[in-house]
Amino acid sequence: MPYGTEVPEILKPVTKFISLKVFIKSYDQLMRVAASVKDGTLTAILACQKFGSDAVGDDVRAAGNQFGQLQRTLFLCDYYTKPNFRRELHRVLNRGEAVHVLQRAIYSGRMPHQKGRTNESLEAISGSLTLLTNLVMTWTTQQIQAASERLAARQIIAPAGVLAHVGPARLWNVNLRGTLHWPIDDYADRIFGGALRDRRWPLAVVSSVGKVAAGAQP
Repeated sequence: MPYGTEVPEILKPVTKFISLKVFIKSYDQLMRVAASVKDGTLTAILACQKFGSDAVGDDVRAAGNQFGQLQRTLFLCDYYTKPNFRRELHRVLNRGEAVHVLQRAIYSGRMPHQKGRTNESLEAISGSLTLLTNLVMTWTTQQIQAASERLAARQIIAPAGVLAHVGPARLWNVNLRGTLHWPIDDYADRIFGGALRDRRWPLAVVSSVGKVAAGAQP
């Protein structure tokens, strides 16, 4: 908080007081840097490099640091005093993490040694993974929409609050490895016909053949 701000005694141990003289002095220059980044004249990466740890003592960097501290203070006030805001923030964070889990499931192996040595190769790999992830989420979104329409046709309307927590980054509805598991034991009598009824095949042999048909080792 700025010097001179009245703070309850209970909050003083976690309160840092700062002077806004540098911020007021360098505000115009800080806004000029922000406008350059927004317009594309200056990249965000170059701005962070220019005003990184090596720029300690620079007035523009100090102004940006103080501005960030004030913004973080406002954010923490909203986070601790507004349950709906906090709940929505957690939901968004969980949704983002779900996307990362989906990406790790799509590409679970290691990158080959000869790959990813250039920026172009990294961009191609990252872009391909992003494309596959978007395809999976798009397909899941279509299925969610179709399920919602089928429920609506039966006069079952899901509340908006429930649908807000249903995200497209799901795993269990997509076969990512192409491995299919068939319940052979449930249909062994149909598959082997009268073999089970005549008891000419031991049950162990039938079970083993069923596992082989399912792609497993006997």
